[in-house]
Amino acid sequence: MAAISEKIVGFASYPVFHCSGNQLCICYSGSMDRLDVLLYAHDGRGLGHVSRAAAIGLALRRLAPELKVCLVSGCRHTAELIGGGELDWLKLPAYRTEVIDGTARGVTGSSGYSDSQLGQLRGEQLAFFVGQLHPRVVLVDHSPQGKHRELLPALAVSSEQGGTHWLLGVRGVVGEVKQLTEALARDTFARYYQGLLWYGDEKVMGAEPRVVLERSFGTVAQPCGYVSRLRELRYLPNGPLSEDTRSGGTVSIPWLGEHTLFMLEQCAQALERLGGKRGRVSFFLGEPPPDSLHRRLTTMAGVTVEPFSARYADSLPRSSWALVFGGYNSVIDVLAADVAAVVIVRDMRDGEQRAHLDALRAYRTTHLITVPEATADAHRLYQALAQVSRLDPAAAPPLALDGAQNSARAILSHFKAATTSHGSR
Repeated sequence: MAAISEKIVGFASYPVFHCSGNQLCICYSGSMDRLDVLLYAHDGRGLGHVSRAAAIGLALRRLAPELKVCLVSGCRHTAELIGGGELDWLKLPAYRTEVIDGTARGVTGSSGYSDSQLGQLRGEQLAFFVGQLHPRVVLVDHSPQGKHRELLPALAVSSEQGGTHWLLGVRGVVGEVKQLTEALARDTFARYYQGLLWYGDEKVMGAEPRVVLERSFGTVAQPCGYVSRLRELRYLPNGPLSEDTRSGGTVSIPWLGEHTLFMLEQCAQALERLGGKRGRVSFFLGEPPPDSLHRRLTTMAGVTVEPFSARYADSLPRSSWALVFGGYNSVIDVLAADVAAVVIVRDMRDGEQRAHLDALRAYRTTHLITVPEATADAHRLYQALAQVSRLDPAAAPPLALDGAQNSARAILSHFKAATTSHGSR
């Protein structure tokens, strides 16, 4: 079919549709300003990817408020993660995963589309966004082709347009993630990407995780430090502040795994045994618990249970202790808030949580107590909670927690290069 162009009446700017065979591309028309930075975050289970993207987006808006910045993800908690910050975002149909015997697999999402259909649908939407907005810089978290290859159509559109710098951002400890180690990831990065950001701290992890990434992708990774959303939120006029006087605890459970309900039942028993020593306790749950468990928790004096919300960022810095899971996002939250924590470790096959926590505990042994989720019985949790409330995180050595700001500066450097080479429009 011959290429065609169509103006949509009533709109000052409009896409140009180019059809060839069964292909349909939606291209930037040049009649409106280009997007400066597009942030893409994978989703499906925890909040780590989108939390990092939100933090970097907020840092960009703080350092360069004149830029046009947009975050794209399927995570339904994105608005809560952004909080009161000036960062807009686009919602994709969300991925969903379940974990069986420590291995995650994609399942039908809340939209009713299957896992494979979601990959195709998101691929078409991302290609549309990139084609329509023609961003100067795109930052991707966490694999160059996307978890289900959903970025490949957008990369192809972007390659045709030219003038876009693609960057890949990767957490400090990757684990055995095939989407980062397979040949397609290496080939996609070599063909389309101009930069690699590493969200780690060599004082904690050593250089090996960064070197492994560099060998895989054949380029030098820019160390940015840990990306902390809580650290970035503190720059906002109404952002959370650490309190001189802390009390009680915060419990954050962003998603329910194989053993999570068992752990929550045992946690309820441990809190009952602690009694008044626990102080007030705020639970933030990504998914609603069974009614019986909800009633048991909320009938305890001083205990509240609510969905994950922006209030979490206010509760954690005011707490004397926390109970969180061992993913990147949750662990960095407690480190940024200087809160002693019981860290529940999920037995995931990729080994990322265990490797990261082992490195952290070797560097800062003072205020993280790890408990495997599968063996987190009431007695063990009682002991851990009783111990953690007496720890002083202020005695721990410092960490590199300015990863959001450092990543934003790296993006601004690429933005300058993209603008210089392709003009101001």
